[in-house]
Amino acid sequence: MKGKAFWIGGVVVLLLAVTISIGYATQRGVFEGAWYTVDLDGSNEWLWITNYYGAYEVILYDDMCSGCSGIHGEGPSCLGLGSARISEPNTLRMDGGQLYCYWEEGVEILEWFSWEGSETVYDPTTDTLSDSYVVWGRSNDKKEEKIIDPITMPKPTECEPPDLESAISTGLGDFDLSAIEVPIQTYDILGATYELTFTSLTYGNQGFELLDNDDYQLNFWLEDINITYNITCTGVLCYPVTTAWINIDRMDYQGDFILGTTSECIYHLDNYSGDTALTGVEGSTDDLLFNTVLALFIDQVAGSMEEDIRIILDEFFISTIEGAG
Repeated sequence: MKGKAFWIGGVVVLLLAVTISIGYATQRGVFEGAWYTVDLDGSNEWLWITNYYGAYEVILYDDMCSGCSGIHGEGPSCLGLGSARISEPNTLRMDGGQLYCYWEEGVEILEWFSWEGSETVYDPTTDTLSDSYVVWGRSNDKKEEKIIDPITMPKPTECEPPDLESAISTGLGDFDLSAIEVPIQTYDILGATYELTFTSLTYGNQGFELLDNDDYQLNFWLEDINITYNITCTGVLCYPVTTAWINIDRMDYQGDFILGTTSECIYHLDNYSGDTALTGVEGSTDDLLFNTVLALFIDQVAGSMEEDIRIILDEFFISTIEGAG
């Protein structure tokens, strides 16, 4: 083991350049030795595992650590130091550890990183290791040692996320569903064909909340929704019905999304998905007998309208969020 001192911010920090022999004696366990893989972000990773009478020391080196920067494909090198034990045959379970990010401004412990409970599994048929993300192959078979040399970069500026709440609140001030266009709905009932043509939509209250738990969740709702249709009938046995009303107590909409960012603090919208749910759906017409018939189709009528509204809400919130970024 060699020691090399370097100066960061007026403080001498001792970087331990770890040297590990990788000769594979027959008495060694299957996990011991040096391993290599390419990470999901394209960086190179080395792993060294040493067994001290059943207590395993684990050392990880990543030459470009996206976890440090939070930006995919960018980051300084990082060093992970941890301990592990055999939890079951061919399974190494981490007891804990820390990850160190090598910024030009100094070495920083990555606070959110946790190795505890993660497992690495050995496959004797391929002599490889696998974890939740990658497969490791043996490394340095012909090289006596590997010296860990930090690759630093300036620590990125903390990006200030856009004010999504204000942008959504402002956008909803001009939001209007009354001009929604809905396809004609057709139903065949006892030899007669009824066409429901949408004529109007009104609602009482609307509101929203925005939750940020690493990812974003947007909850939006409409209350006291009233939808009106004109009804025309062709056929011999037509009910004397001309108008239908659909009343919905509440419609809830949930949008889930992620905001990505670049090193220049330019935000972009990732992985948006929206879903809806209706509460308290009732229908009626200007013909009492036809109310019974409409009850058979009310879920289809309301479901079709729900899908049309969801598409509009998806488009509205996506454009609003993208505009705010």
